[in-house]
Amino acid sequence: MFPSPQLEEVGRKIAELEEVGRKIAENCEGLPLLIITIAKLLSKADKTLEYWTKVAEKKDSILSEANEQISEVLFPSYEYLPQHLKACFLYMGVVPQNYEIPLSKLIKWWSAEGFLERVQGRTSESIALEFLCELLSKNVVMVIPNESSDGGIKNYGLHSSFWYLSNREAGKNKFSYNLNTRADGLAEGIKGQRRLCIHNNILFGIKDVYNSIASTSTVCSLLCIGPHHPYPVPICLEYLRLLRVLDALTIRFYEFPVEVLNLVHLKYLAITFNGHLPTFISKLWNLECLIIRRNLSTVKSHGNSSYLPMEIWDLRKLEHLQITGSNLPKPREGSFLSNLLALLDVSAQSCTEDVLGRIPNLQKLGIRIELPLENVDLEPFFCFDHISHLHELNTLKCVVVNPQITLSEIVAPIFPLSIFPSSLVKLTSQRLRISVGGNEQDLFTAKS
Repeated sequence: MFPSPQLEEVGRKIAELEEVGRKIAENCEGLPLLIITIAKLLSKADKTLEYWTKVAEKKDSILSEANEQISEVLFPSYEYLPQHLKACFLYMGVVPQNYEIPLSKLIKWWSAEGFLERVQGRTSESIALEFLCELLSKNVVMVIPNESSDGGIKNYGLHSSFWYLSNREAGKNKFSYNLNTRADGLAEGIKGQRRLCIHNNILFGIKDVYNSIASTSTVCSLLCIGPHHPYPVPICLEYLRLLRVLDALTIRFYEFPVEVLNLVHLKYLAITFNGHLPTFISKLWNLECLIIRRNLSTVKSHGNSSYLPMEIWDLRKLEHLQITGSNLPKPREGSFLSNLLALLDVSAQSCTEDVLGRIPNLQKLGIRIELPLENVDLEPFFCFDHISHLHELNTLKCVVVNPQITLSEIVAPIFPLSIFPSSLVKLTSQRLRISVGGNEQDLFTAKS
């Protein structure tokens, strides 16, 4: 017997739907309940390749409808969480769907929000990891596979169904509100919110959305975590006087936004700009975390590259300071940053005995070594001479930068182990960037 043309056509359509169906199943991210719910919805819909393709490409509302249905089933997983874990869970929903949250950022966010109760003898990181382990054990948070050579877990996230639940509960309880479209910015739900999460930075450039955000005076956290925006946009910082957390790394500033200096409650500040930090930064006396990135990546001369004022030493509560390739200014007599636990991306010239001696409890140090163009010698590596004075140091990372130096010009110094403190458990040297045929390449990455 030979198959009829009708049977062949049916078989072809089934094969096409099967292929698209696999893609739909992949969008369910391995959650059996979501797969079953979508299968039931699909059984009542058009069984055409065009419709199933729309579902697979997330151009149809069926995935949202399925998440709405199963959120009632998943709700007890959230409802029975302890109160401190509820806040941590909801905070993980402020990012866009399927977003990978670096562990380091999560710790700093939670700490600035006050979720990590201070316990003598314990770091914020250890408390945050304990909370994450509890959330993982309750299957509401997932680990994002990490390909780093040290095998450590660095990123976490929410399954799409739990992300949907988190957003629903956060908005309902005025915990946080996500803005991705103009309609989000004008909706009633924005009123009275405590945290605004901007997934599309261009929204600040729309006048009625700008006014809507500016009128939300209850906001204590503003997270701009959409794609990087290449041009400056106005942020209504002068109206958000209660801000404790401002993360605007994906927004471009030409100069430091002076409105920030009036935000005296700030504990977390992360911005990208090219100018100098103003001397009045000392007004932000509550700052615990300061992250500054630069818009332009340039090879500096071997001279002074500081854009930080002397007043940086007046921020006594600082625990985390990240400053792309800048020198720390020479401290005044009696200046100490005894709470500073992490100093990252600092220039090699800053690692003097005087500077490191004023940061006695430092646990993480990241040094950016920029080799001079004209005389390639070992002078930049003298930054290791005083590392041994940091008796609490457990992590050291060195990035050697100069894309215009050729291989033949590089002389690798050899350091005895005695220059490192006995507390050191992790040493990373990476990304010596050289120019080969006009392309920048990494020369080595070494970890121990």
